[in-house]
Amino acid sequence: MAYDIWDMVSAEAHANQNGITEGGLVMFAAADNSEPAMSGPDRAGIVTKISKDGYRVHEIIREKDVRPDYEVVLLSTFAPSIVEILENEDIEEQEEFDSLRWKLSTLSRLPDDILTMIFEIGWWAEWAGPQCTFATTVSHVTRRWRNLALANRRLWTRTWCSKNIILIACERNPEEPISEPYSEAEIDRFSTFLSRSMSMPVEIHLRYLHKNDLDGDEGAAFLQLILSHVGHCNHLNITGGDAWAMPTLMHRISTHSTPLLTSIQLGVDYDCHDYREAIRALPSLFDAPQLKMAQLDGVDYLPFLSSLPLHQITTLQLEGINGDDDAELSYLRKTLLVMKALEYLEMSVNWIGTQVMIPTVRTLKISLGDVSGFCAPLLTTLSMDRHPMEQLRPGIVLTSQFPSLKHLILNGLSLGVPKFDVVARSFPCIEQLTCSLDFSPTHLGTQFDISLVFDAIIGGSGAPNTFCWPKLHTLAVSALGKKTPLHSMKLYDTISVLQTAGHPICQLMLPKMGSWGMPHVPEVPSANEMAMAKLRTIIEVGELSLDRQTPFVRARLDPL
Repeated sequence: MAYDIWDMVSAEAHANQNGITEGGLVMFAAADNSEPAMSGPDRAGIVTKISKDGYRVHEIIREKDVRPDYEVVLLSTFAPSIVEILENEDIEEQEEFDSLRWKLSTLSRLPDDILTMIFEIGWWAEWAGPQCTFATTVSHVTRRWRNLALANRRLWTRTWCSKNIILIACERNPEEPISEPYSEAEIDRFSTFLSRSMSMPVEIHLRYLHKNDLDGDEGAAFLQLILSHVGHCNHLNITGGDAWAMPTLMHRISTHSTPLLTSIQLGVDYDCHDYREAIRALPSLFDAPQLKMAQLDGVDYLPFLSSLPLHQITTLQLEGINGDDDAELSYLRKTLLVMKALEYLEMSVNWIGTQVMIPTVRTLKISLGDVSGFCAPLLTTLSMDRHPMEQLRPGIVLTSQFPSLKHLILNGLSLGVPKFDVVARSFPCIEQLTCSLDFSPTHLGTQFDISLVFDAIIGGSGAPNTFCWPKLHTLAVSALGKKTPLHSMKLYDTISVLQTAGHPICQLMLPKMGSWGMPHVPEVPSANEMAMAKLRTIIEVGELSLDRQTPFVRARLDPL
């Protein structure tokens, strides 16, 4: 099929969201919403213009600066009006007309169950937040789409309330607390999503919850709305607000049963006064038998987890740890020791001091600090950002601290970071290495060459006729948003040398080839294909499907 069904569905929904159709008449709006949608008389005028002036569909599209591949969108969205007009016009190119009619019928021929599956794929790909418009959009395309969207309760289970905190900050005195409550439209949409989700497990995301949101009759009604649905909430996120509202809400929630709650995310604005006292006063969750994951903005939140959930937690993220606070670090060490079910841990701490024992953790992600401050006998996967990599000291081998380590993930790599020989000597027994490339604005001018890893394997051990990472069998590389050179022929030569010498490297995992460039013969695409085909004769080349998210539910609640 020439047109991808998913692209057509997304484009049709996008077109309707921007006000292209209404009541079967044609209505144009700028793609970036820079101009308001046309009024009723204007829409009628355009339809008349189409009929009288004999414009073709593609000419109207060009005139309105719409991409050519959106012709099918426009047709399928405001049929049958356009089809009727086209049938009355003098069509010079019958093949073009037939093609457009065929594209129009593609979506209408999809069975309801297939279209419902497409809706769920679109919903699954979205985050929670102001940009989460998929459910609303597909419910406003056609009557059939609306009926299917409303009948699919899953589409409405990701609920949120947020504020334009940047605009609010610009308009207020920085010394004064934020007083603006959630807008009426925000609460109305929040309520609508909750009601349409029925009894399905829901995510509740509350960003920038402040005292005024819970004050007065309106605040009481908003609080009651949340409490009436917390019984079927499976993820609760309360972050960015003040030190009064979040604890107040949590005190009320703690009096209700939360049998479906599996993950929780808590944090307040650190500019709030006395936030630590408020956090330490958080009530324990005694009735959350399914709670397994917690994202907490500091050690102060740990007492909030009662002894029961603390022993249940399998996945934990701790941010904002003060490495200069000995009492805080001591409490952290003791808490991690008693978390017998903990398997996945993310931490960010600038200094750890005395070694931290994490006896049950199998996956550890460190974004800040010195990884040598941890001891994890069962750890199989270690993920490090750039700062922990830079803290590695030459000559220090960490095998005794991580005797079970098999998979090393290096995040945020750019040219020359890290020094692979130092990394290789620190973790000599790994079997899989994943390199996640950094193309942030500060590193856009750099190019990471995958050959650096192989160069480290060959020359990094310091001893003749020996290799670093003698057990490494899989190398995976993820490119994040920039075309990265893949020198296939150079890789072929290097890997051949390694394999001839007995190195076990046998698998190379790469992203989709669309994100890679092969610069050795850029003007001859077939040469690139031939080079890759030759590389595949000596090593298995697979497609990397690297989910860069953690097991946590990530809430992208953009303020704008």
